[in-house]
Amino acid sequence: MSLVYCNYFLGCWKVNPSFTTTNLDNAVTKGYITLDEKISIEATPKFGSITPSAPSVTSSDVDNTIVGIDDTMEYAIDGATVYTVYNSTTPPNLSGDHTVNVRVSAIKYTSNVSLDTTLTFTTNVTV
Repeated sequence: MSLVYCNYFLGCWKVNPSFTTTNLDNAVTKGYITLDEKISIEATPKFGSITPSAPSVTSSDVDNTIVGIDDTMEYAIDGATVYTVYNSTTPPNLSGDHTVNVRVSAIKYTSNVSLDTTLTFTTNVTV
């Protein structure tokens, strides 16, 4: 029976910002979970507490593409505040002068969006 309660309290811990250690202490006191389960739950990051590093992407200014981007990432062009999820079948048009911010998308109940990597593209000179 404890496994059911443990999973319940783990879910509360991960997704409910107002769920605290005090709630877990009360669950131990009432016998819903063990002290070991409480310690295990507390070791689990709470939603929103993880901010991934900026993605390791680079610009290919000659090809007007972002090297290393994938469908777990999103981008914003020229200071836009709304990010677009990357789709390899419809990559962004980056010809011309652009500044592009690339970040890893948030994962529901797991992490925030990552820090940005900023890339610069310039107009290609034709000969």
